[in-house]
Amino acid sequence: MFQKKTVFNKNFLIEKSLMKNRSIALFGEWNTSNLGDRAICQAAVHYILDFHYDVKLFSLGSFKYLGEIKSIDQLERYLKVEQSTLDDRPWIIRFVKKVYLLKIILRFLRNWKNEHAVEKHLKDCQWTIVGGGALLEGNGLHFPISLVQVSNTSRKLNIPILCLGCSSSSKFSILGKILLKKFISRLHILSVRDLQTRLNLLKLCPNVEISEFGDFAFRAKENITRDTSTKINHIGLNVMYLINHSKEDQEKYEDFVIKLLVLLIDFPEVKVTLFTTGDKGDANAACKIKKLMYQIDIFIPETLNDLIEFYKDKDLIIATRLHSGILALNHDVATIALFLSPKIKNFFKTIGLDEYAYSINQFENLLKIKSLIPKNPKEIIEQLDYSHFKVARKMISDILSH
Repeated sequence: MFQKKTVFNKNFLIEKSLMKNRSIALFGEWNTSNLGDRAICQAAVHYILDFHYDVKLFSLGSFKYLGEIKSIDQLERYLKVEQSTLDDRPWIIRFVKKVYLLKIILRFLRNWKNEHAVEKHLKDCQWTIVGGGALLEGNGLHFPISLVQVSNTSRKLNIPILCLGCSSSSKFSILGKILLKKFISRLHILSVRDLQTRLNLLKLCPNVEISEFGDFAFRAKENITRDTSTKINHIGLNVMYLINHSKEDQEKYEDFVIKLLVLLIDFPEVKVTLFTTGDKGDANAACKIKKLMYQIDIFIPETLNDLIEFYKDKDLIIATRLHSGILALNHDVATIALFLSPKIKNFFKTIGLDEYAYSINQFENLLKIKSLIPKNPKEIIEQLDYSHFKVARKMISDILSH
């Protein structure tokens, strides 16, 4: 299940448990207004605190130390929001960001500049955890550069690295491949978000043992705890601005959503509310659709608590962003997915809901979604399968419990 070097001997685990400061370094992409990223961060911090470690929080993308967390109520002070995907920064910064080679050079320089400060805060940690989200993408170099820097610094300090709950597509640039292979070769545990990510990375690193951890924000439960309705009366339809896609893709997606809304309002007993979980780009896309479908309500949550409250009276969530679906499933709300890129499709397949992930490239899927409305939404929840994650989570739990 795991790489051979992850079979920690007893003396090693005892040595870790006797260290004066029990702390774990957590690297991820936290400084965004995306509620999904915040949900990952909150869940990962909870996960570590439950093993009675303090958390030293680091931003992976900017490679810097954010602060130490001893209780979950301290987390919010470190989650500062970065710019929207609809970039309103000065033109000179936008220009630099678009010059690919210059951007890479600046990223290397920034990480080199921050290395001493990161090392200072990392040196007394027992473990380094990297996760989760799409941090193992190798088509661009934003994350791979920082991943290698994390591995360099942790290796220098003799701190074992666990990469948990991350995903990757099958597209890797030449330099992206080199950097990811270097990072993966230095890991003690690699346990990814979904089955397809495992297959993608095995093509890149065929001799590495890889398991499935799932997503930090996804809670594995044995039973449905919510008193779910047997009819679909209120639907939440998640809308997003498609990052790294063309204008034509965005227009195709919005056209699909509008056509779906037209079909859904054929059911007079069903209320539909548009909602977002991302940044300003998502809100703009939702408002654009709202102008064309004036009879549809819209909800733009500012916090995770706002979003959780929103789910309480929903019978079905139609998710485009992955974590709009994950958080709904956590609260026993039947969820289906719309996708253009495969991230949400891959996760739904891993948890047994692949038949409820619908491509927006196939307009016959509109009728398939419409056919679900008269059905009992509980049937979707009952198909959830957590089995892929159990072995990896048990192994990691045993290691961190020492």
